[in-house]
Amino acid sequence: MAYRRQRQVVGAVGLALVAFVAAVLVAAGPPHSLLVAVQLAALGLGGACDLVSAVDSPLTRRVPWYKWSGAGSILLGISIPLGVVPTGSQEGDALFLFGMTVLASLSITAIGVELLLFDGVHLFDDPPDGASASTH
Repeated sequence: MAYRRQRQVVGAVGLALVAFVAAVLVAAGPPHSLLVAVQLAALGLGGACDLVSAVDSPLTRRVPWYKWSGAGSILLGISIPLGVVPTGSQEGDALFLFGMTVLASLSITAIGVELLLFDGVHLFDDPPDGASASTH
């Protein structure tokens, strides 16, 4: 399997994300803010998608592993800026930090979109599904 190591890394990231969400929920209890609840849900679902992509299962036989990984990356990219959304007074520093975080998370989201929609043809020399980058 050519992508075995990548799947292992994605699985480790997924495990870390799910463990982080579980630890936050155990330590702090249920979120008191809708924003935090959405962020934790996105992190948890992203981690779950990464865990699914790491192992051969009926789910990865129906939907290729790299598409699960792409969905996990998109959810992770969406969740990151939610942690710094400015609330209350819209101070310049808070807006700047939020803007920079959105820009930084766009790269993670773009990788996820590439894997989910374009099967990784722009990321890999030999894409997982065997298609070459020159055919797209």
